[in-house]
Amino acid sequence: MVTLGSKYVPYFCEENIWHLCQDPVFEGLERRVVFISNAERQCPVWCQRSAAAPGEPVVWDYHVILFVQVDEQWRVYDLDTVLGLDVPMVEYLQQSFAPRGLLPLPWAQRFRVIEADTYVQHFSSDRSHMRQGPQWKAQPPAWPCILADDAQHNLFDFVDTHAPFYGSCFDLPGLCSWFGV
Repeated sequence: MVTLGSKYVPYFCEENIWHLCQDPVFEGLERRVVFISNAERQCPVWCQRSAAAPGEPVVWDYHVILFVQVDEQWRVYDLDTVLGLDVPMVEYLQQSFAPRGLLPLPWAQRFRVIEADTYVQHFSSDRSHMRQGPQWKAQPPAWPCILADDAQHNLFDFVDTHAPFYGSCFDLPGLCSWFGV
């Protein structure tokens, strides 16, 4: 359905997903952007391409993926996973996140779910979070920064899964319940 195209840069998942939300292949389909993080900003996700070794998680400060409803089934698009680009939600959640109770509470994943059109309209990033002094932590995308009309950097408002902002926030069981999986 979707191939990894020119709108992908490692370590810029929020921008990759912002572009993916607008892919014409998803026109007319229900789409939800999902931010994954926690209060510690140390969130383990398994089955990631940048894992140190197979079977080990990557500990992201946050990660962003896309849920798309196709024929009444939610599919996951994580451009950094080794599971593929169009994975059934149940399979993705089972393989990417530790079962409930396995992680100590501070590191348990939390999820902010936002309608894709809302995300596309309101997301802004000046990429300052990817700088360490004058140096980039990772090579930035060639495309310009994504700035909403008010042009204020609001990435961490999306990342904070405990504060009120766009969308709804859940722990893993709550996310599964909300999507009926």
